[in-house]
Amino acid sequence: MLIPFKCPECGKKYWIELSIRYELYNYVGAMSELARIHIKDAIVRDIWTDEEVAFEVQRTIASLLKEGIPRKQVVEEVSQLYGIPAIHVDELIENLLSKVPELNTPVG
Repeated sequence: MLIPFKCPECGKKYWIELSIRYELYNYVGAMSELARIHIKDAIVRDIWTDEEVAFEVQRTIASLLKEGIPRKQVVEEVSQLYGIPAIHVDELIENLLSKVPELNTPVG
């Protein structure tokens, strides 16, 4: 999982690669009814600069948008592929579209 982090010292944006171990306790039949997640461990696997993550992820986003894939689907696919929460993928898309607005035009 990649989570963005802004350094309080320098103000730069970094991405922290986390691995999380957890236990899931279901108290009722369906998880939506009543469940508890107990986080056992969280390990920082790596730290990436914003430039490293943004370049790779935005390249993937651009290719999907050029193919005419709907934005919502792009967010879902990129989120799953890179392990980035959807809200942050949406921010990366906004940033890319501000630089390359023609990607916002549907194909066909």
